[in-house]
Amino acid sequence: MYLKNLSGNKVPVLKSVLPITLGDVDYLMKVFVDITSIKEIQNQLKASQEKYLDLIETSTLGILEINLVSNKIEYVNPTLSNILECSLNDIKTKNLFYKMVYPEDISLLISSREKNDVEFRILLRDGRTKWIAATRLYTYGINQQPINLRLWLTDITERKKSERLKDKFTEHLESEIEYRTKDLKDLIEKQRLYLEQIEKSSRFKTEFLATMSHELRTPLNSIIGFTDLLIEGVFGELNEEQVEYIKDIDDSSKNLLDMITDILDISKIESGQEILKIEEIQLNNMIDQVIITLKPLYTQKDIKWELAGLKKEHFIFADRIKFKQIIYNLLSNAIKFTKKGKIIFEFKENKKDWEFAVKDTGIGISERDFDIIFIDFKRVKSDYVDATQGTGLGLALTKRLVNIHGGNISFSSKLEKGTTFTFHLPKTLKEKSTNVKRVESFLKKL
Repeated sequence: MYLKNLSGNKVPVLKSVLPITLGDVDYLMKVFVDITSIKEIQNQLKASQEKYLDLIETSTLGILEINLVSNKIEYVNPTLSNILECSLNDIKTKNLFYKMVYPEDISLLISSREKNDVEFRILLRDGRTKWIAATRLYTYGINQQPINLRLWLTDITERKKSERLKDKFTEHLESEIEYRTKDLKDLIEKQRLYLEQIEKSSRFKTEFLATMSHELRTPLNSIIGFTDLLIEGVFGELNEEQVEYIKDIDDSSKNLLDMITDILDISKIESGQEILKIEEIQLNNMIDQVIITLKPLYTQKDIKWELAGLKKEHFIFADRIKFKQIIYNLLSNAIKFTKKGKIIFEFKENKKDWEFAVKDTGIGISERDFDIIFIDFKRVKSDYVDATQGTGLGLALTKRLVNIHGGNISFSSKLEKGTTFTFHLPKTLKEKSTNVKRVESFLKKL
């Protein structure tokens, strides 16, 4: 009830009536207690309860409270009804929750208290399975026996599906990788065997060519020697026809000897027997020597020479004999395939290498023949080339000689416009020469 105070405000009070007897007279004593503070506490408590219930009722988590003593469900929120796809009343009155949990998961859900978070399965009325994740909170009574269990539940069916798909995909991927790895190992093994076979064949070819080349040089030297004696008339005068035939034999023999020498050089390089002796070379003198050697060839065709980049003395480092062979091969090749015009030898000193170029105004090379230029025994097909002596080994050998120096060679050409061969030698060859000199100096001191 409420009473008004002196200010006219209503005040909640608690009224108590006590019977009192004084002598022969009975009285009723009314006592009023101000309960304003108690009312305020009650109102706050009620508001808190309403707020708490509102949170529970609208929570996105399913909430379930089980009395473990009576084994009955005491509270279910609407979200759990949606998760289990049945009414709140059925869940509470028919204990459907217990019936829906997989039998093998019941002990995991209720009996085990080793961890607060568990995952279990439920079977819906239509036969579908759902996965549920639960967070548990136990209330304990006397002797620490659990008397109440509250569960916060979440439907994790889609997550479980994703995990299964991921596991299945991973399993399939691992299986595929294992299968592919096996295939790759088999392929690598086959490739290894194939390379071994190629290496054996290449080694056999190299050894065979080296042996045959060496064996053929002896009789060829005899043939060339005797033909030279016949041409000189040592064994008597020959008529013109005999001289012509003997000269043909001499030219063919020398051409064959050149080819055998090239084969022997290539065989040595491929077998790793060719060792470079790097030394300092005066480039200007080297080029002059080669040009003098080639004079009979280019004067016959009236070919002009131009030297570029050699106005002052230049020193490079290379194997003297092999470098001279590179220059000779490129310049003689340029003369051979130039009908008229000129040949240019160009030298440039770059930061990391020396650059050499041999340019001619000769017959040029068709693009369809670019791929065979550095291949052994391959020659460009044309009437002019067919009429020119050659084995198809000169450029192949030249490329190998440049490569064993650590350099590279390339070319550019236009049919009937001429060809340019360019090669580079690294300046690190100077360091190799210095190291060789140090070793030689050390050995001399021993």
